[in-house]
Amino acid sequence: MNTLTNAPWIEGRWQKGLAAAGEWLRAHGSLVRRLQWVVVAVYAVLLVVPALLPLPDNASRVWNSFTIVAEFAFWVSGGPSCC
Repeated sequence: MNTLTNAPWIEGRWQKGLAAAGEWLRAHGSLVRRLQWVVVAVYAVLLVVPALLPLPDNASRVWNSFTIVAEFAFWVSGGPSCC
C-alpha cells in the first residue's frame, strides 16, 4: 500500500509536518466542516441576493451596489469551482 507518508520523497521534517497537519485536521474536523459550510453560505448569499436585486445602473460602484460586490468577489475568487 503506497500512502503519502510512505512516499520516498517525504522524509524527516516533511513527514512529521504532514502527519501533524493531518492529526490537527482530524482533531478539529468539526471546525473544518463548520468553516466549509460558512463558505457555502457566503457563496449562496453572493449568488442568490444579487439575483433578487434590481440591476445596477452605470453609476453604481462596489461601495454602493451589492450586485457589483458579489460580481467582484466571484471574479477575485475564481467563483465556485468544481475542478
